[in-house]
Formats: sequence, structure tokens, C-alpha cells
Amino acid sequence: MQAEAADWLSSMVRGGRPGRPPWGRWAGENRGFPGPPAPQPARPPSPPPAALSLCPPQPFQKHVYYPLASGPEGPDVAVAAAAAGAASMACAPPSSASGPLPFFQFRPRLESVDWRRLSAIDVDKVAGAVDVLTLQENIMNITFCKLEDEKCPHCQSGVDPVLLKLIRLAQFTIEYLLHSQEFLTSQLHTLEERLRLSHCDGEQSKKLLTKQAGEIKTLKEECKRRKKMISTQQLMIEAKANYYQCHFCDKAFMNQAFLQSHIQRRHTEENSRFGHL
Repeated sequence: MQAEAADWLSSMVRGGRPGRPPWGRWAGENRGFPGPPAPQPARPPSPPPAALSLCPPQPFQKHVYYPLASGPEGPDVAVAAAAAGAASMACAPPSSASGPLPFFQFRPRLESVDWRRLSAIDVDKVAGAVDVLTLQENIMNITFCKLEDEKCPHCQSGVDPVLLKLIRLAQFTIEYLLHSQEFLTSQLHTLEERLRLSHCDGEQSKKLLTKQAGEIKTLKEECKRRKKMISTQQLMIEAKANYYQCHFCDKAFMNQAFLQSHIQRRHTEENSRFGHL
């Protein structure tokens, strides 16, 4: 062991790469020398907070939005809304993230509850007859009524906190669905207008195609006529050697008889003078 330590010290003095010191053997023999520190395993990087939260259920594929601004309902609602908004932005598809998102913020609850009107509603009858009109008539008062100051007329006690939380969450849900309905209705009107314009463009394109088809047909007929004319002229040029040319004019005839008849009818004087010569 002493020889090994001497060899290691001599290698360090010579300036070469020192060998591995015999710390393991010294530590194993309890000679009082500390051993080399044990290598610590690499700690995996902590995932980002956005990846830890699961994507909330999204009722629509595109243009899904969640409230990010804090309202007068309290910090808990604002924090939950911000978390839902961050999760929706992290889990939204690229097509929905690229488009503009509509602004949305919860309205304050300032209306008082119309207990007399609510007492006149038969809930079982509404559910059995699917009376949507009654729901539509009372949806605004139910959604935007304020229940924090309501007290029991018998014991003058306030609303149970858990029940109040449930009602407020139901109000927020209804308000969000109302806003989503308005947004989707506006989107539907926009798409219907685009569809109408597309139909108009399609009709204009059909008319243009019909007009162009007529022009193409006319041009084809003209091309056929001109091709026939050119072929006839080429045949006439090729057969010009077999024609009998009149000596007094530019006319040509297919045989000698026609030429003589033409000369007798048109060039009698010229032919007589030519005969005397």
C-alpha cells in the first residue's frame, strides 16, 4: 500500500496525468483517509405548472374561451378562472389558438330575487312538458340575482355557505353558456353570410362557364370552317397546273371548252384582233 501511494505521488510530481489514488483501499482498511464522494443521481427537471394541470372539458372544438379577468365575485372565482384559462390555452389546438378570442367577464349580481314569481312555477310540470318558454322568461332573474343578503323569513338566518357556493357556480355556468350561445349565434350568422356569398360566386362562375362554353363552340366552328377553306385553297394551288388560263384576264378554267366559251362571250373583240395579227 505504501508503494502504491509513493507511485501516485511520483506521478503527480512528474507532471503527468495522475493515476487514481488508492482511497478505496485506504478507506476499506480504516486508515483515516476520506473516500471519494459518491456520485449523486441526476434529478429530473420538474415539469412546468401548465403541464401538471389537466385540460378542462371543452364544449366546443374551436374558439373556446374562459374568463381570465377577476370580477367582483371574489378572488377564488378569479383564481379558478385564471387556472382554467391557462389550461385551455395550453390544451387548445393550434387552429383555435391562432384566432382571436372574444372578451368575456362575469357580470355583478345586483338583482333581487322575485320569490313570488318563482313560487308560481311548477318545476315538475316544466320538466314534464319541457316548457322552455318558462325557463327563458326566468333565466335572467335566476342568473343575475344576488343571494348573499337573502334571509329566511322564519329564523332570519342567512343562506348556507355551501348551498350559496353551489348556486353561484350554477349562475356562472348559466352566464357562460349564455355568452357562448350569443357568440356561436354570431359565428353562425357570419358563416351563413359567407355561405351566401359563396353561392353567389358559384352562380356567377356557372354563368361565366356557360358563356365561355358558347364562345369555345363558336370558335371551334370557325376553326373548322377556316381549316376547310385553307385545305380547299391548297388543293386549288396544287392543281393549278391543270387549269386553262385565259390570256385576256385572270380567270382559269378546268378544260379547253370552258375557256373557249369564255373567250367567245367575254373577249370577242380581243380574240378577233389577236386572230388578225
